[in-house]
Amino acid sequence: MQKIIALAEKVLNGQDITKEEAEFLINVSDDDTMLLLAMADKIRQKYAGDAVDCCAIINGRSGKCSENCKFCAQSAHYHTGVKEYGLLSEEEIFNAAKKAKEAGAVRFSIVTSGRGQSKADDFENICRTLKRIKEELHIEVCASLGILTVEQAKELRKAGVTRYHSNLETAGSNFPNICSTHTYADKFVTIKNAQAAGLRV
Repeated sequence: MQKIIALAEKVLNGQDITKEEAEFLINVSDDDTMLLLAMADKIRQKYAGDAVDCCAIINGRSGKCSENCKFCAQSAHYHTGVKEYGLLSEEEIFNAAKKAKEAGAVRFSIVTSGRGQSKADDFENICRTLKRIKEELHIEVCASLGILTVEQAKELRKAGVTRYHSNLETAGSNFPNICSTHTYADKFVTIKNAQAAGLRV
């Protein structure tokens, strides 16, 4: 218990914890979980306060994904019954963003199934739609479009995108156990490409 409190105080005093200390926290006993959560909450209060901002997303393209990620309902490799459709129209996406803003969202994100954006028209439509949302609705725009080149990341930035979402679902050493159609390195490069274009990840 004392070590959890000491590490929390370290962070509250503006210091970083080490990798070893982080590993200790990840492996605390079930009995100490409530203390760990309480200390994490104190850190949140100090650095983030009680404010919450809302991000809304739209599934811009659903299903038929060529990738075989074991956790994903949108993979064409599994029969999950997920609704399948191509890229939604600009108006459908714009109207969803408008509705989200009216409900209090401060960010709006387009999420698409698939390895990436290999269809040029889809990518251009996404960029145009995000730019319109940003300019007309004055809401922050984000995207989660799969594997991304640095050129695509720059185009998204030009369209007004400020954040890019790309999960690294597991450690690199375990990644082959959950997906064999792309690599951990592919995902990591996507994150680096987004950062190189000035996007937060």
